[in-house]
Amino acid sequence: MRTWFWTLLLTTLAVVLAVALRENTGQVLILLNNWRIQVSFAFAVLVLVASFISLYVLLRVLAWFTGIPERVRAWHGRRQVRRDHELLEQGWTELLEGRYSNAEKDLTKLLDQTRSANRQVLAGLSAARAAHALGEYVRRDNLLALAKDRAGQDTGLSEAVATAAADLYLDQGLAQQALDELLPLQQAGARHVHTLRLLLRAYRQLGRSDQVFV
Repeated sequence: MRTWFWTLLLTTLAVVLAVALRENTGQVLILLNNWRIQVSFAFAVLVLVASFISLYVLLRVLAWFTGIPERVRAWHGRRQVRRDHELLEQGWTELLEGRYSNAEKDLTKLLDQTRSANRQVLAGLSAARAAHALGEYVRRDNLLALAKDRAGQDTGLSEAVATAAADLYLDQGLAQQALDELLPLQQAGARHVHTLRLLLRAYRQLGRSDQVFV
């Protein structure tokens, strides 16, 4: 719609200008030192219009060339995000299918290559779950520590890391380690249902019936 509007507007202006120039038979005199140039008014207007159009086109071309590095960076960024999503999707699919070795490999690769903190945490936690399923607990703990480091001061990501770690520890029977992850969340006021269920499991495994609320 905007293209049609500007096309119509420019066409109208061109017609009006052509009619005005046709009816005007004046002359334009240009004096420059010893130079004396006399041209018709119509020719002078056309030169000005052509100069303006040429300058506009030149500036647009220069802007296009100077914007190439930014467009290249944006293109590389979009391609990287697309690759991250494909690798994350592939890793999750393999994790759900039970192909834990392939899942850990792809998710660890994503953890190393992505620049997004969110995707780094997701990849780290998913890879840790795959390593846990393979019984590689040392590798799992290293991945959990890496995910915690990538979470930084982000409250949501930190809670996700703590909850996922506690779930894996409880599955291994390490109730105290799970409790160490969950208590800071409870003290910070977290009241998520899944967190409370994990706390309940931890207290039951530890035999601390005084902390179990039915």
